Formats: sequence, structure tokens, C-alpha cells
Amino acid sequence: MNAIRFLETVGSDARLSGASAGVLAAALDSFDMGAEERRALLDADIPALTGLLKGREKMFCMIIAPDGAEEKESPDEPVDQPEEESPKE
Repeated sequence: MNAIRFLETVGSDARLSGASAGVLAAALDSFDMGAEERRALLDADIPALTGLLKGREKMFCMIIAPDGAEEKESPDEPVDQPEEESPKE
């Protein structure tokens, strides 16, 4: 699973996050992985990499509130603030 370690390295190193293909290829040299994984990483071929790593094509996240739970106020909704009185002169 050195491909995953490489992705972790790229994600945590600001110099690699926007690097050219040549810089990424040089960085890949320090990871022991097969030619297929290397090619998929260099080509940014997500479907191929997913297949090689036996990953899932799609992932879902769901949050189900228990019965009777009240909805909390969304932080995106404006909150009524009491008006402040201006100082009287």
C-alpha cells in the first residue's frame, strides 16, 4: 500500500501538492510500488488506482436523526439579535 503512503505524503507536503509530473515522478522513486500503481498515480487515473487498491468506486455518508429528535437551527439561518439602544446625549 505504498501508493496510499505516497498520497499521504503529497497531501501533507505543500511543495508536492502542486508539483509537476517530473517532481512527482522523482518523489515516487522513494516508494516501492509496482509499475501499474506508479503509472496510475502519475496519470492521476483514479479509476485505475481504485481498482489496483481494491477501493470502492462510490462512498456515501448518511446521518439519520432518531425519532422525535427536534431539528436544530441551521447556522446558515440568520439569528434575530436584540437591537442595541444608541447612547442618549
